[in-house]
Amino acid sequence: MTTKTHLQRDTSSMDWTGTPEAGVEQQLLSPPDEQDAARTSLVRLAPGATWSPTDGVVVLVVEGEWTTVRGSLGPAGYGRLPAGSGEVTSSVLGC
Repeated sequence: MTTKTHLQRDTSSMDWTGTPEAGVEQQLLSPPDEQDAARTSLVRLAPGATWSPTDGVVVLVVEGEWTTVRGSLGPAGYGRLPAGSGEVTSSVLGC
């Protein structure tokens, strides 16, 4: 039987790291490991930035606005993109 490890993070004290896409930064909260292949990140987009996630992602908008081909989501908006969708998302206001 595998036991999951408890994990807590104070994101206010974590640094943001750049990504290959201009204006997109992330905080890696939980990297993939032997317990779970998924990773959890906070991602922020600068105003006008675009983001094309290659892995499947689940998005909860905390602030600002996030736009997909299906429309825009504001604070408390939830979206999911399947892996390999190739969809380019964006944020006019930043998020």
